[in-house]
Amino acid sequence: MNYEDELEDVIIYEEEVKGHPIKMYFMGGGLQSASFVEEGKHFDLLFPYMEHFHRVFSWKKEIKKVLLLGTGVYTFPKYLISHHEDLVVEVVDIDPSVEETARRYFYLDELETKYNLKENKRLQTHIIDARSYLKYTLEVYDAIFDDAFIGQVPAFSLLTIEAAKLVYEKLKEDGIYVVNLPGYEDSTESKLLAEVNNTFQQVFPYVYFVSATVENHIFSTSNYVMFASKKELDVKDAIVVEKSEVIYYDRDIERLKNEDF
Repeated sequence: MNYEDELEDVIIYEEEVKGHPIKMYFMGGGLQSASFVEEGKHFDLLFPYMEHFHRVFSWKKEIKKVLLLGTGVYTFPKYLISHHEDLVVEVVDIDPSVEETARRYFYLDELETKYNLKENKRLQTHIIDARSYLKYTLEVYDAIFDDAFIGQVPAFSLLTIEAAKLVYEKLKEDGIYVVNLPGYEDSTESKLLAEVNNTFQQVFPYVYFVSATVENHIFSTSNYVMFASKKELDVKDAIVVEKSEVIYYDRDIERLKNEDF
């Protein structure tokens, strides 16, 4: 399969959003990622939830290696590489075309050249299913970020109790798991949040949720971010989610893809 064939389900176009030219990446009918087009802003963050992702660097000072599940055409990895000297960023994505897409259209080539990434290996890409990678890798990480979506639906294979146990094993003792979740409801009564919360509380001693919705932002998407950690975090803006007795298991994945949240 050649590169053009792999892009059949992909739409890339530029549009001005609140005074900024933005290049957008759509796949499977949903917006997967975007980038500023303006010179000097190619590595900047566009989405509020990614700003919450970055909070782990305020809670954990010694971060040397992180893992990102789902590349989003490298939007968050570009920011990390350009803002944290010597940080090693590993990304996992099942889509073999995403790296070349990011290189051709979303300034990954510029990042590789500016930070000499081909030589120093600070950015490493693994084309593999995220669960398989978590199962077989021997690496442990300071933080793991889950930004994996299938269209507009989160990758439920990373939200089950079996996945939570795998992630726990691949984190250092003060490691943090960070998950981007869609805001199906503009409320803390979200069924999804409640059930994910109960699932991860079976494994992690500390689980927090914050709202990543920002009014008048360039991209005012409705998202939540979950932080699951082995040690207590100072999350002053944590929201209280509804109680649930539901636990997600791997056997539930296919059902969850069609669940009405």
